[in-house]
Amino acid sequence: MDPASIVGLVAACSSLTKLCGSVVKNLHGLIETYKLAELTILSVITECETIQFAWHRIESWAAEHLHNAEEFEELGARLQKSVYCGELVISTLEEELLNITSQSSNLQRGLNVAWSNSMLVEHQHRIRGQVAALQLLLQVINLYELPISTEIRY
Repeated sequence: MDPASIVGLVAACSSLTKLCGSVVKNLHGLIETYKLAELTILSVITECETIQFAWHRIESWAAEHLHNAEEFEELGARLQKSVYCGELVISTLEEELLNITSQSSNLQRGLNVAWSNSMLVEHQHRIRGQVAALQLLLQVINLYELPISTEIRY
């Protein structure tokens, strides 16, 4: 994979990591205000923190390994697409969280969060889809790390 693509991928991973951190911070703020949606919010926080950790590790791995071989070209492109999709999912969640937290009165926010509980569940499903895709991607990356033996053992 060419160095410019690697730098772009690493920067995108870093951006997604920071975005997840921002979402987690906003979600923690909502827990203090709205005990009603606490379980859903805590679940989304945990999933975002896990994605944040995973993309941080992928960022480090990509910076170290993707420039070593041409066979990583396709994998690098797949990583870039995954980062882009992750940014869309997390950015949309962040926009809706900012809308909720920017309400002027506690009553408005309370009504908005009660209505937004289903919105949070929808985001949770999207995040879980990202986690599942990320797990598969990490399994593929792991295949590159393991030597493949053609020897048949009985």
